[in-house]
Amino acid sequence: MTRARLFATLSVVALMTSDVLASANSADDAATESPQETADATPAGEGLGEFFDATFFDPYAPQNAYDMIQRLPGFVYSTGSEARGFGGTAGNVLIDGARPTSKSGGLTEALRRIPATQVMRIELQRGADISAEAAGQSVVANVVRYQGKSSGTWTVEMRRVGPNKVLPMLDATFATKLMGWDTSFQLDTFLISNSRDADISRRDADGRLIKLTIEDRQEEERFGALSFDAGRNAFGGRLQLNGRMKVKYRTEDTDRPGYDDGDLSGDPDDRFFNGYTHEEYGGELGADWARTYGSGWKWRLIALGTFEDDTKTDDFFLEAPYETLVEDGEIVQEARTSETIFRTTYGRTDGGIRPEFGVEGATIRSIVPSPLWCWTAVVPPSRRWTPPPRMSRRCGPKPLAPLCGKPPAH
Repeated sequence: MTRARLFATLSVVALMTSDVLASANSADDAATESPQETADATPAGEGLGEFFDATFFDPYAPQNAYDMIQRLPGFVYSTGSEARGFGGTAGNVLIDGARPTSKSGGLTEALRRIPATQVMRIELQRGADISAEAAGQSVVANVVRYQGKSSGTWTVEMRRVGPNKVLPMLDATFATKLMGWDTSFQLDTFLISNSRDADISRRDADGRLIKLTIEDRQEEERFGALSFDAGRNAFGGRLQLNGRMKVKYRTEDTDRPGYDDGDLSGDPDDRFFNGYTHEEYGGELGADWARTYGSGWKWRLIALGTFEDDTKTDDFFLEAPYETLVEDGEIVQEARTSETIFRTTYGRTDGGIRPEFGVEGATIRSIVPSPLWCWTAVVPPSRRWTPPPRMSRRCGPKPLAPLCGKPPAH
């Protein structure tokens, strides 16, 4: 038997645009009040390849730069690779002539942070015109933004599950001038909740029902992510900061009482329960400083750090007969990874030959301990063993014979 579900979806998309320019730091802002002057400040891609003004994309009603990239004629979007380091993982899209300093969020998230009203134009670079920022790509798109303009989008979705549950989803982006910084933010949250009922039958060769198990499964997932980028002129060049934080929490509870011969008139004859929890946390912070000299050479410094923390817990027990504990266990799997990248390059940005010299260092730390396993069961003495002290403290006192650590060999 499957429980009927009723979904009602309400989507509201609002575009907030204002042409408010910051008044602070007048010397810096003067260079951003004119779209033409903003374009001239773009460090790469100026005067090269094809140009698509923002009005070209109006028939498609894009909400952000990612939607616009998908509509570029003759362009196939690529996010790059997930290899270690930074230099060899570039995608084929630049933002204001530079590659976003991001790995965990990726190029797609950086593009989704840019509202469509923030995009002045998109340039397509081919062949020898391609910036060294995206070396190895045959075609590169460069998203050129307005500077000092405030705009944003937000989407709210409400989903109804069953008669009494309403689940929200929120996706919002906003770009503005803030204390002298050109900033953009993105917030993404959602909540998912599902349930399932099932009757599991076991029959003999003659078709007679010998076992009926009724399964009740409840699932819920919560997710939230906040990302940002901020840039300003500093130390004779351009400084860009990127950051991201995410949290994910998922639970699955499965309850299976069993009835011999399908007799539902009394208590179940046995019961199995499994509770699964998955917690995931991650973050990233990157800094990118670049300076172009009058001779046409560009110096760039990049620092980037990421981390991921992933924990999965499985709790289970079996009662056979009902309310008589036979097995009670817990399995915990943990994984923690972090990556630190430092990179510096010095290269020419104009001319027919554009050499670039650089040094990059990357370190990855990964901690994936053996699953922590704790099981209590009625077992013969020959199967019992003494767990290490670390496992014993985690398992704690058990009503039956505890087995902790890695599962014993069968």
